Amino acid sequence: MMRLHGKPPFTAAVIHGGPGACGSLYALAHTLSAGTGVLEPIQSRYEVEALVQELLEQLSPYAHTRQLVVIGHSWGAWLSLLAAERRPDFFKHLVLIGCPPLTPHYTQQIQEKRLENLSLDLAQRYVQALKTLTNGPQSQKPQAMKELDVLCSRADNVCPVDLGPDPDGLAPDAYAFETVWPQAQTLRENGSLLKTITHLRPPVTLIQGLQDPHPAKGVTEPFSLCKKHLNVHLLPRCGHSPFAEKYAQKPFYQMMRQILD
Repeated sequence: MMRLHGKPPFTAAVIHGGPGACGSLYALAHTLSAGTGVLEPIQSRYEVEALVQELLEQLSPYAHTRQLVVIGHSWGAWLSLLAAERRPDFFKHLVLIGCPPLTPHYTQQIQEKRLENLSLDLAQRYVQALKTLTNGPQSQKPQAMKELDVLCSRADNVCPVDLGPDPDGLAPDAYAFETVWPQAQTLRENGSLLKTITHLRPPVTLIQGLQDPHPAKGVTEPFSLCKKHLNVHLLPRCGHSPFAEKYAQKPFYQMMRQILD
């Protein structure tokens, strides 16, 4: 599925996170489309390799006309990296937003920071939702995914704004999270993401909130280790999703306009 925002030419694409956070970038795509046509691919497959192939298939009709600025959020940043290694000719610029650490070194810190940011009651609900998604009955997983989505928004962001429901009724896909995320973690643990960085050709920009539980060092250090240049923008009073943060929205969109121009 592909949603189109604005008018041709379509020069940018936003890649949602999760895995399975379908529709989470509608507001980002819609806002950016005031200046250029924006693609919003919706992922539907349940293996990392199949997702990379799906994304390239979705971008191909547009990337053959002109290279694209591809903007990946959270897990979508990883998926965009994997796709950029495969078809660098599709990518004019790669923008990573709220990118998770690319090596295992900082992963423990993420959960600790999230639990620290939640009240005791909410922290317990967060832990229970994770358990349900990984080992609970299938019938309870969609609700657990919704619960986790809400709690992560509370834990990961400083002052989130309500972007409203998805206009097409898209909802998080619990099965995608359950099946894809363990595969993605394996890529981090076995060094595959580092190898991906070494083969990157398009310019890459990282935009990360200073209060994001996903530390920027988890991305900047691997890029440095691989001797790859990375443009870095760290936003104060900002967590995981700067496009949904009260204090970061304005500087974030200023950065995006500069990149898209």
